[in-house]
Amino acid sequence: SAAYEDIAGIVELYQHVVQYQNQQGQPQWQQTDVSWEALTEIYHLEHFYIAKARDQIIGACILADFDPIYWTEAPHGESLYIHKLAVRNEWRKRGIGAAFLDFFKQRGRLLGMKEVRLDVRAYKDKLRSFYERNGFVLLRTEAVFEAYDTALYHYRWED
Repeated sequence: SAAYEDIAGIVELYQHVVQYQNQQGQPQWQQTDVSWEALTEIYHLEHFYIAKARDQIIGACILADFDPIYWTEAPHGESLYIHKLAVRNEWRKRGIGAAFLDFFKQRGRLLGMKEVRLDVRAYKDKLRSFYERNGFVLLRTEAVFEAYDTALYHYRWED
């Protein structure tokens, strides 16, 4: 998981990803969504996980056992929720995102959770395909905050 000294690098990574996504015409977040203040309105430093290479944060993600935004009906502690999974664009397609997902699936199972869940903007076809290739199954698509159609996915391990 991340440490206090990683905060600036986490924010810089997210800002980089927002800029890259906007350049690609595939916006996911706003710059205001990835300030440390915004990121920690709900989550705390211990919820952040990072990947580093050459002393640079190249991937980050939030992992928690609750989600008050997209999965409001779910009880605390039954599932793990992945948020803001991001990989620096020059490190994409090298297995970092899949490694994050594998780690979280293993962690969820070890913690006795029923499943791992995530959300993604419904129009992000490439990202949705990535999650599906990694075993996540679409549960539903719904309008969240009225403006965003969101695809809600989960992964359940086989007994």
